[in-house]
Amino acid sequence: KRKLLPVSNSLKEKPDCGMANSKLLFFYDFITFRFDTKDKILLGKDIKINGRDYRFDNKFCKNLLYEENRLVCFGHSEISVPLLMGLDEKCDYKYELTVLSAAEGSAVKACGEVLDIAGLENKTVVLNVKAESIAKESYSLIQNAGSGINENYDGFDRGFCERDSAEYEKVCELTNGCGASIMMKKEDFDAVGGFDERFFMYYEDTDLSLRIRKLGKKILFCPASVVRHIHTGSSKEWSPFFTYHVYRNKLLMIGKNISKLKFFKYYLKQLREAVREHNRYKLDGTKDAFKLLRGKKGVAFKA
Repeated sequence: KRKLLPVSNSLKEKPDCGMANSKLLFFYDFITFRFDTKDKILLGKDIKINGRDYRFDNKFCKNLLYEENRLVCFGHSEISVPLLMGLDEKCDYKYELTVLSAAEGSAVKACGEVLDIAGLENKTVVLNVKAESIAKESYSLIQNAGSGINENYDGFDRGFCERDSAEYEKVCELTNGCGASIMMKKEDFDAVGGFDERFFMYYEDTDLSLRIRKLGKKILFCPASVVRHIHTGSSKEWSPFFTYHVYRNKLLMIGKNISKLKFFKYYLKQLREAVREHNRYKLDGTKDAFKLLRGKKGVAFKA
């Protein structure tokens, strides 16, 4: 059998490992809603799951139109729906959906159950799924199998929203780690100066990873360590708080670790975008990145 080293053993057994990254799964498991239709189905974005309010999340939707007040679903559309009550062999699930419009021959399918919605308009319908069927069909989705930065220095999660599979059971080297679950040796952490507190949240792990790699150390993905993680649990995705810190800290990371030239390229790009989009939080974050890098004692850019 393949030997999968948990994070602590990776650090102990591999001297060149400077950071070990767990496999992060979305907190809940999921089942899939699929659709039969000869044309299209219009659904409300809000549903109830065992009486609990939930809004279909765009990142868990495939092959549909995610509009402001509705979903436009086709015959090849799929939605991964979280099991908010957990995965329990005694827990059946009741889904209450709003059908805004459905063509003839339309149906919603989940775990072998088929709900006929042909010809319905502005109706609330109920799809009941038994616990034993859910146990057979449920699956986990990857939230992070290690992190990276693309050619534009945007951070990303490896494997984001993909099903957990054999591909994510292999130890491999990463560009950077995800701060939600990493482990380091204290001497390495101290050698690079620890976390830069100016970041506070977002890109602080990327900054730390780049400094660890400058020591000649590797960052390893260790899938034997599995963590259930609530994605953006500290802030709502693209909220004012999230937007401000992401755009500020991306520039801070570039200015510290890449080059002054690259910083000003993306600084001017973000300024133009923020003004054009009338995005106050993106604009404030962009301006504050420059202030942080200058600091009170002069310029702190990477040469």
